[in-house]
Amino acid sequence: MGRYYYFNSGREGKFWFAVQPSTDPKDIYGMNEVPADDADQGEDDGYGECYVDYECYDAERIKKRLDKQYDILGVPKDERKYELDDVGNYVWEDLAKYYLTEEQTKDAMGHKACGYHMGDDKPVMYPISSEKELAASRVQLGLNIYNELKQKGYCMMTADL
Repeated sequence: MGRYYYFNSGREGKFWFAVQPSTDPKDIYGMNEVPADDADQGEDDGYGECYVDYECYDAERIKKRLDKQYDILGVPKDERKYELDDVGNYVWEDLAKYYLTEEQTKDAMGHKACGYHMGDDKPVMYPISSEKELAASRVQLGLNIYNELKQKGYCMMTADL
């Protein structure tokens, strides 16, 4: 279940379920929508598939917008990373302390009700706030976009809506 995004390089990712809008490439990172060649693009095709293409050629713009998400998380500038490994471990392992906690309130609802399994023999972690959880999801997306730009000089992506 979920909405995916795909890059022309073959890299793919997933919008965080019930956390992150699939319009973040445009709304947060300022990517340009590319006119659809396919008549079904941007519309539900009856199978629940709906997608849009985006493009970007400006790595510095993406980095500045990525830094805004780091600011929301409260990550010090000297701890910010811009290289993403292939499985996204940076968000889970290094950023967890900025948006997750072991504490869950007794009457948790919404974002605080769902925990993240961090691995065997590790405690379940819960979001500190919906704002920080959303920022973490946007860091992961931004790192994917930024790394595509640094590696290829441009970024073309398709996002499920």
